[in-house]
Amino acid sequence: GWVGAADVVVAGVGMQRNVALAEAAGLDVEGGVITDEFGRTSAQGVYAAGDVAAVWHPRFGRRLRLETWRHAQNHGIATGRAMAGVLEPYDEIPWFWSDQHGANLQMAGLLDGATRDVWRGSPEDRSFAAFHLDGDGRVLAATGVDAMREIRAAQTMIRAAVPVDVAALADPASNLQRLVAGLRG
Repeated sequence: GWVGAADVVVAGVGMQRNVALAEAAGLDVEGGVITDEFGRTSAQGVYAAGDVAAVWHPRFGRRLRLETWRHAQNHGIATGRAMAGVLEPYDEIPWFWSDQHGANLQMAGLLDGATRDVWRGSPEDRSFAAFHLDGDGRVLAATGVDAMREIRAAQTMIRAAVPVDVAALADPASNLQRLVAGLRG
């Protein structure tokens, strides 16, 4: 094997969903307990939520298995509401954050289908965001370092699902709130 020196080593430690009980109960399982957008499983009256669920996401038109505390919390709330008879599809924009070595890292959306990256700021500034767009100029996802405002705005752009003004998006001097307000109006 290869042995060498490195300045940085990154270890990604994952998780494995415990779906044994769901399988034993006869629920449909595919990398997680399969649910619809309301948290309902393949068995009448049985629901699943959070990390164990492979959730149908209507915004993205496919099942998602997300492993963040915010998803587990909000999907649990949405599924609980569905159990109480309030059927509102769970369609939140995926989002996570982590604080590492004095920097706040965030990501919103999904990169699937992104063909272009638009940078706002630069890594040398230690505060920047990259917006990931599809071929039509719609924001699908964003990643950022110490760029909370930009990621919050990106979530609105992702929900709007319309092309954005790329020049304004890339210009740190342009007002993101004004750009986002234009998407709503």
